[in-house]
Parts: sequence; structure tokens; C-alpha cells
Amino acid sequence: MLLLVPVLRRKWMTPARFMLRVGTGSGRMKTAGLSTISRIVILMAVYFLGGIVGNVSSLGNGSIELVWPPFGIGLAAILLFGYRFWPGIFFGAVLFGVTSGQPLGYVMLGSAIGQTMGAIIGSYLLERFLQFRPDLARVRDVAGLAGLACLLGTPVTAVFSASSLVLSALRN
Repeated sequence: MLLLVPVLRRKWMTPARFMLRVGTGSGRMKTAGLSTISRIVILMAVYFLGGIVGNVSSLGNGSIELVWPPFGIGLAAILLFGYRFWPGIFFGAVLFGVTSGQPLGYVMLGSAIGQTMGAIIGSYLLERFLQFRPDLARVRDVAGLAGLACLLGTPVTAVFSASSLVLSALRN
């Protein structure tokens, strides 16, 4: 079912196209009324809630996540609002790590850095090589999101997390 938004002069368009029309023209969204710090705190909370959803939907004893919603949340935030929102991803990951029982140390910080870098690198790859448009109207935007961001961005997260586990084991 396609959701349409009424626009002036009786034209209809999808919500994504409507939001891009309101945007700045560079793919970044205009938001009014909230400071950047407020938006970062909101992103941190949404990222944290995405981590809870991902943890609840995990297999086994909670160590295998088939889908990790925070990656998509972080990637969308960077693509829509810009690179300056990376602290929301980082502190959301740290908050999730603290509340899930991880001790503050190499593993949690490495994982938080990896999740932040995964979103930043995925966004960079999309913008650099595909001139990505968030409305996903072109096939190359959809293919790039699946290929570049998901297949090349998520291993960055895994490498940082695995490296932090190795460093933690070597330290002990």
C-alpha cells in the first residue's frame, strides 16, 4: 500500500519525496525547533531502543543477532542529517552496552567505535560512489544501500568488535 502526502496544487507524492523536497537540496534534512544536542540525545535514545529490539530478537542465549536495527538507525541518521550526529550513535551503543551488562572497557568501547565507524563508512561509500539520494527512487540507490552500506559497512563493525575482544583477551 502506497502512502501519499498531499502537496500544494493537488499533487501527491510519497512521504520520502515530500521530505526531500523540504530538505536542503544536498540530501540533508531540515529540522526546526530542536538544537543539535537535543537531536543527538534523541538519536542516542532511538539507537538504544533499537539495540533492545535487536537483543530481544536474537537467537540462542542472546549472542547471535540476525538483524541489528541500530546499524540501520545509525546509517539513516548519518545519511539524512549529516556526519555531526555520530555522537548519538556512539553514546547509544555505550548506553546499550552498559545496560546489557558489559563492563566498561576495551570490548564495549571497541564495539561502540565499530558501530559508529560502520555507519560513517557506509554513509561515505554511498555518497562518494553513488551520489546516494535517500528517497530511494533509483535502482542504484536501493542496490547501493544493500551492497555498499550493508555488505561493506557491517564488516567494519565486526572487525572493531572482534579486535576489541582480542585486545581484551591479550590484556588479561
